[in-house]
Amino acid sequence: MRAFSALSRLGPERSLVSATCWPGLPEMPELPQMQALAERLDCAVAGATIAAVELLGFSGLKTVLPPGQGLEGEKVLRVGRRGKYLVVSLSSGRRVLVHLSQAGRLDIEVPPKHTKPRGAVVRLVFGNGAGVLLREHGHERKAGWWVLATGDGGPLEGLGPEPSDKAFEDRLLTSQDPGIFTPSCGIRGSWPE
Repeated sequence: MRAFSALSRLGPERSLVSATCWPGLPEMPELPQMQALAERLDCAVAGATIAAVELLGFSGLKTVLPPGQGLEGEKVLRVGRRGKYLVVSLSSGRRVLVHLSQAGRLDIEVPPKHTKPRGAVVRLVFGNGAGVLLREHGHERKAGWWVLATGDGGPLEGLGPEPSDKAFEDRLLTSQDPGIFTPSCGIRGSWPE
């Protein structure tokens, strides 16, 4: 994987680019955690069929059409990540997106519980005996999920390239912003004299 290859050339440490220096490239320290969560969910539910969708919180579903119900019987092909969104790809071509916001949590339940914990948003129950509960600690209620029809980009449409994509490296290395490689801009690492 070529993740952060362009940034790692700047010095021995993993470098971070500040959003104030390059507005098109926001900081994302959550990237390793989101990738690990996507991989863990993929191991738990890839290949399983959705047996039930329990809507536990009104504010969590961010789409009206297609609705949250009607996912029953869909097979999960894979779980991945795009930016800060978890992407659950389904056999029909539809996708389920999950954004945890600041205080969201995903719990893998084996076997799935039948309770409604405080801050619960949705519980997906799978035919393999697992359940995934999306909930949010706190009061802001920003964690959410989307059901996207085939070909609908939803909130993913405005995202730039992933750090592991060649387009990210090209964009970084061909930037015309002279301040992008200066310490005052928030990039950490060793600096050639």
